[in-house]
Amino acid sequence: MNFLIYVGEGLKIAFQALRSYKMRSTLTTLGVVIGVTTVITIVTLVQGLNTAFKSELSSIGTNTLYINKYPWVIMSQEEWIRVRNRPNITMQEAEKIKDWSQYAAAVAPTLDTRRNAKYRERSIKDVSIIGTTADYLLTSNTFPEKGRFLSSVDVDHRRAVCVLGQDVVDELFPYTDPLGKRVNLGDVISP
Repeated sequence: MNFLIYVGEGLKIAFQALRSYKMRSTLTTLGVVIGVTTVITIVTLVQGLNTAFKSELSSIGTNTLYINKYPWVIMSQEEWIRVRNRPNITMQEAEKIKDWSQYAAAVAPTLDTRRNAKYRERSIKDVSIIGTTADYLLTSNTFPEKGRFLSSVDVDHRRAVCVLGQDVVDELFPYTDPLGKRVNLGDVISP
């Protein structure tokens, strides 16, 4: 019974203090609300960034090994000078990696360049172009939305075919289906 009296007295004193110091009570409540909101926002942002980071890593593939002439990040001019003269990885070396590897399901060498792309009177400057093989589909975890990807027959017979990214399709073919059209990539014309 004494406990209830003490609780009642405490609540009575607390409400009297809140009524007496309205501004202090308001500011204290506002501070608590801002603090809690800030903590919730930060936790939400960190969880969102973690999810996005995991998604990006999983799109690369957890069982994919990249071998490149250049490191992914070059931090200085000296580092660039040191790595720029490394020899290019050849198709023969890529084929040997595929032949000798016991665990590789696919090996997809790539060669990157930038060229202008043109379809009739529409053109785009400085388009990223990746030359590769049919295995790129397996190693990149990328699938065409329409049409098909390169086949081993395309690669073996050096057919002039290409797979266009959505940005290029939007720019060159705003009102036309791009499948089966001829596109100029630099000085090369696809059939």
